[in-house]
Amino acid sequence: MDRLDEPPFDILTLEERRRIEWRFSDDPKDVQRLIGEAKVLCTDSLEGAWLKDNDSLQWVHYLSAGAERLPLKVLAGSKLRVTTSRGVHAIPVSEHALGMMLALSRKLPRLLNLKERKVWDHDLQADEIFGKTLLVIGVGHIGLAIARKAKCFGMQICAVDPNPTVRLDTSIDEYEPPERMAECLARADVVVISAPLVESTEHLFGTEEFKTMKKTAVLINVSRGRIVDETALTVALKSGAIAGAGLDVFEREPLPAQSGLWDMDNVIVSPHVAGMCPRYMERLWKCFLENLKRFMREQEGMSSLDLKKGY
Repeated sequence: MDRLDEPPFDILTLEERRRIEWRFSDDPKDVQRLIGEAKVLCTDSLEGAWLKDNDSLQWVHYLSAGAERLPLKVLAGSKLRVTTSRGVHAIPVSEHALGMMLALSRKLPRLLNLKERKVWDHDLQADEIFGKTLLVIGVGHIGLAIARKAKCFGMQICAVDPNPTVRLDTSIDEYEPPERMAECLARADVVVISAPLVESTEHLFGTEEFKTMKKTAVLINVSRGRIVDETALTVALKSGAIAGAGLDVFEREPLPAQSGLWDMDNVIVSPHVAGMCPRYMERLWKCFLENLKRFMREQEGMSSLDLKKGY
């Protein structure tokens, strides 16, 4: 990986720092050579071929929260420990999701359009999110942060997640397993997707799901574009099956210029930047070094990836 910022080494003790020999590279051929000599790999990309006949590597840390680009089958067949950077995006992505909710509710895209045209429309009717039902699909670090923030705005929170422990959080009013998602969609005013992209979530939202949603409901996607069938979403928005959408991720990125989503007044398009903030690299490094500290001390608590589930 590139040496973009100086790691916050003070997380480690002086003795631990002395035990580490760092190598930085962004050349794939050089990385493959260095892996043969390393016990630990911290990377933002990984080829399955790099792991062939490797007896030295013990742990791979992936500089992303999502694992869909990792060679999961190869990793599952190895003895490697694999961790991800899950949790580092929770603050900015949850704020981005709330910003989209508020912007759609208060008609901010429309207001900005009026401002550009110098039109004073005193009859514009905005809405509020207070008392509305928020459905969070996928309650990991990001989903939980969204739920907690939305609760502060007086929303009722419903969560759909396969992990029943999410019901223990006081910000969640109602928990349902994935098989009851349709019932929750029918009641939700705002639906936020913060689930991982795995086989079971690809095109989780399509024509039937949009037909099930309220015509006044909006969809927010801050997870992965392929969870939503974009063609079906475009049709739903144009036909009025749902009221609007806030999208930070898309099936194809960059979003093609010919996409109908660009020209819709009821759609907010952001270029996959919800996780970006000035502290991004600091948090990535901290996540890795906290894991490294546990690895060196042979402690539990590393942010390990479930290779069977894919998250």
